[in-house]
Amino acid sequence: MEKTRDRILITDDEENVRSLFKKLLEKEGYEVDCAPSGEDALEKLGQEWFDLVLTDLRMPGMSGLELMRRGKMLNPSLPFLILTAFGTVHSAVTAVKEGAYD
Repeated sequence: MEKTRDRILITDDEENVRSLFKKLLEKEGYEVDCAPSGEDALEKLGQEWFDLVLTDLRMPGMSGLELMRRGKMLNPSLPFLILTAFGTVHSAVTAVKEGAYD
């Protein structure tokens, strides 16, 4: 039986960031889906299976941290990688304490 490809959900409010990560990860053999907002990502998480969520921390509406909190309510073992250009030690510590992958 052939193993299915790992599925990654990319969530970022910037189209160019989503496109870049999608191209890079598909080139590495992953199946990639994208969401332009935390709200859209949460809807996808409620309907589909993903092996990883890659999300921006700061987005209009739902932040990446809130997406992780709510996404882990749907699937507690789902790993989240949270990226940001505006990181602080406090935001990094908070994210890891709440379940972001180190």
